[in-house]
Amino acid sequence: MRGTIAPPESDFAAAGRRFAPLEPGSTVLVGDSHVEHGPWLDVLTQYRNRGVSGAKIADVSAWIDDVLASRPAQVVLVIGSNDVYFCESPTTSTEAAERLFAHVAANARCPVTVVSIPPLPADMRAVNALNKTLAGLCAQHGFQWVDIGPTLAAMDWTIDGLHLTPDAYRAVGPLLAEALTRDQQG
Repeated sequence: MRGTIAPPESDFAAAGRRFAPLEPGSTVLVGDSHVEHGPWLDVLTQYRNRGVSGAKIADVSAWIDDVLASRPAQVVLVIGSNDVYFCESPTTSTEAAERLFAHVAANARCPVTVVSIPPLPADMRAVNALNKTLAGLCAQHGFQWVDIGPTLAAMDWTIDGLHLTPDAYRAVGPLLAEALTRDQQG
């Protein structure tokens, strides 16, 4: 089932170049509109936003090298929602995730955290399958996995079937903050 929001026609490499340079040691959230439009400063104390609306997993590769070159203290990947929402084939999404995770693992000199896809009503089977793939890749590469699904499933979390409500961001913020603190200590 395709969502009602149309996928953007975007040059993700150009979108990624619009960001100001990162300061070394930053915590960087990278991903799609959940990052770009999220009120993260309300729920996390310090981070840098590198989200681009409409980005699928494969699209993140267009700007991830700039993020990694900045020598961040932590990287948080918030990816996969658009793959499900815009009906990307599972094979395409899995292959893109395998390439992205391998690239990040080979080039990141910091802890990496991956946030699960929210329980999108468009296709929960696809959400569960891709989350299982992402969690497995996290285990394979030593990345931390943060499953926001149970927290969101217990509330009215979406404004449009894809994007989080302000209350949903406030609910998942502590989960992510706790994970980032574990990464800093570990």
